[in-house]
Amino acid sequence: MWGNLLLSILNGFVSGVVSVVVALFVSLLTQHQLVRKAEDALARRPPSNEREATPSVALPPDPEPGLVSDRTPPIVPEPPAPASQWASVEEGEGHKVIEFATHTEDGSPLILEALILTQEHRWRYGHADSVVDPVDNVVNFLEYLETRGLRARIEKSRDIVTFGMASCEGSLDSQEDLAGARAEMLAKWLRTVPSNGASRNYYQVNLGQYRAEDCRNRRLSRKQTSPQRRVVIVYTSRSSRPQNLQRAELEERIEHSLRVGKNLLFDPEEYSRKFQLSGG
Repeated sequence: MWGNLLLSILNGFVSGVVSVVVALFVSLLTQHQLVRKAEDALARRPPSNEREATPSVALPPDPEPGLVSDRTPPIVPEPPAPASQWASVEEGEGHKVIEFATHTEDGSPLILEALILTQEHRWRYGHADSVVDPVDNVVNFLEYLETRGLRARIEKSRDIVTFGMASCEGSLDSQEDLAGARAEMLAKWLRTVPSNGASRNYYQVNLGQYRAEDCRNRRLSRKQTSPQRRVVIVYTSRSSRPQNLQRAELEERIEHSLRVGKNLLFDPEEYSRKFQLSGG
């Protein structure tokens, strides 16, 4: 009985070993066949230089300068403000004439001239009806223009802009009113200058009271504050003025020219009121 049992176990073991060996052989044979097929396929493949090129995918070009992406419209920079070039045309006894060569938004040339009386001739302290000389004698303003050859410039003007400014003494309200009255008085005087039959526009700019720190925190004499009471006129020439020039553009061009100008003897930004043309 024990012999039969041992023989049965041995037969089962041998059968199992044979099954495993057969399965392993079949697996190795299958892998060998697959390798041969792969080698045959590679052998039949054409050389690399004869292969069909793989279709390439077209990439979008790099965005042009000014583009954030291919879906964003170009960024167009704002055009710079028209430039103003200045040059001192004439510097005489008691006055300076400065010419500004600028142009309007449509590119039309525009010549501005600024007539500025120097410290020796300024508004009389506390008055809006008289200009005085270095020893405080009242000066006839129109005669002053005539004797210095300045009246001819005014006669050829198409637009006249008169400025009013007051020094730092006194209250703000009273000095701003005084500055406005001075601008109007200048316009009144210049209305008597012939325009040779052509039309002329008159504007005023009330700059108000001088408000710089070097004045408000100190006690200054009237002589020391006299440069704050300048007599200033800006005008255009008929020969260099665009026909369609509007008041708003004239205002912008004058303000810009005075802002970038040098040696003007005064700074509009040191006064209390915003630069603005009135009248016309």
